[in-house]
Amino acid sequence: QDLFAVLSGNLLLSKKSADDAVISGNLMINRAQLKENLFSQQLQKKLLSAASSMRGHKEIPMMCDITIETKDPIRVDTNLLEANAQVGLHIKGPLQHPIIEGSVHVPSGRIRFPYQPLHISKGEITLLQGQPLNPQIELVAKNTIKNHLITLHVTGSLEDTTVLLESTPPLSNEQIVGLLIAGAHEHSLDAIIPALLMQNVTNYIFSSHRSNFYDRYIKPWMKQINVNLKPNFSDQSGRGGLRGTLEIVVNDRWRALIEKNFSLTEDTHFELEYILSDDITFRIIRDERRDVGGEVEMKWKF
Repeated sequence: QDLFAVLSGNLLLSKKSADDAVISGNLMINRAQLKENLFSQQLQKKLLSAASSMRGHKEIPMMCDITIETKDPIRVDTNLLEANAQVGLHIKGPLQHPIIEGSVHVPSGRIRFPYQPLHISKGEITLLQGQPLNPQIELVAKNTIKNHLITLHVTGSLEDTTVLLESTPPLSNEQIVGLLIAGAHEHSLDAIIPALLMQNVTNYIFSSHRSNFYDRYIKPWMKQINVNLKPNFSDQSGRGGLRGTLEIVVNDRWRALIEKNFSLTEDTHFELEYILSDDITFRIIRDERRDVGGEVEMKWKF
């Protein structure tokens, strides 16, 4: 139920009088869709279980020499991962205990996080002889979020994985996680949790059945806009209290920010931001004193 595939190829069963029977050939995955995380150990167990179900009779020794490749990339679509995968596997040895070697290459895809995804620039799963449930993994995923280049590095084996998060300009691991979860690296996770709950409630409300007019005209437009609520309870230079921020993200380039301190009588803070490129950002600001100004942010690399 997690894998749909269309296969083609050839298999040959041969046996010489003094040798064991041998199944050999090539299989081509013409197209396939997988609804399981490629990097999970659960998938490795399912594949090994599927191979075990094809074992021959215990009293009839049988060898195998089978190559499996993909014609078109396998489409992987789960709640966490969306990717294309190319497979090159070699199954050999006794059919009762086959040896699986090869690799799974992930040329493109994205890892879904609540606020913004990370786009996969490099992904490789290498199956080693004698370790079917503990493949080697190398994964690099990046994205620019709030003017920060976030990079995720995953290396090592499935049972001993090293995960490294990096940011340019620098952020702590806690700030990077806050940025991926709720787009708020300035605040602690304690302040972000209520915002996450609010987003889940919003998703539940908008998932109900609606009229054809809504589905046809309004819903496609609403999907382009993300609204995030960020409460802030920290004390900022003696001007603390309950501060709420409403962020409206239209697309990757346009973003609006509305900030209000409910404990003070000051006016509301507005920001409108346009990201021209990774290095140039235009920003219009109306602060709490009702002063209107503009900013141009430019980055140079030396």
